[in-house]
Amino acid sequence: MSTHESKKNTGQSQGLNTENPHEPSSQAPEKALDFLIKNAKTILIVVVALILVAATWGGIQVWSDWSQQKDAEEFSQILNLPQVERLQKLTEYAPIAPKTIQGAALLELAGMLMEKEAFQEAATIWSQLAENSSGAVQWLAKLSKARCLLLAGEHDAAYTEMTNCINNAPKTMLVPSNRLLASCAEAVGDKSTAVKALQAILDSKQAVDAQLISYRIKQLQEQ
Repeated sequence: MSTHESKKNTGQSQGLNTENPHEPSSQAPEKALDFLIKNAKTILIVVVALILVAATWGGIQVWSDWSQQKDAEEFSQILNLPQVERLQKLTEYAPIAPKTIQGAALLELAGMLMEKEAFQEAATIWSQLAENSSGAVQWLAKLSKARCLLLAGEHDAAYTEMTNCINNAPKTMLVPSNRLLASCAEAVGDKSTAVKALQAILDSKQAVDAQLISYRIKQLQEQ
């Protein structure tokens, strides 16, 4: 065979492969379809699982919203009861109320007990509120508990409560806090602490009865 014929045959054999290697194969869609058919069961399971997860999460959110609305409606119905019945119902409901509504229920119950002058019972409710709250609400609950204990004649317990919470009092509440501390300290005979608390009120420059406080300090120092 001549060199010319050999080149011609070679060219013809190379010309048989006319498919562009950079173009997608015509078999690609068939391979993808074949993959989907072979793995249809696995893919279906995954899709169903994702749908179930989404549905479950959505159900939890709906249930949570509905539950909170139901709790609020129940609490609202209690507040609309006559006073005697409201107090009785709150006494049963507040200690076991759902977390979303318990703070408000305990506050309402404690206030009603103080109006009734059931100070020992009110102190117990304030204590429960303090245990289940934080920040300003917790401090207010502790302060109110100390006040109820003092009014109930539990002077030592009131004094201990106030000495523990006075350092955490917000700046805006230092005057009423020190007034209560002074009262608790006097009740247990701690004149030194009472004088310091009253002096702190004077130093704050916020007392409207500064002259009366000064007079009381002088009395305590002379006793």
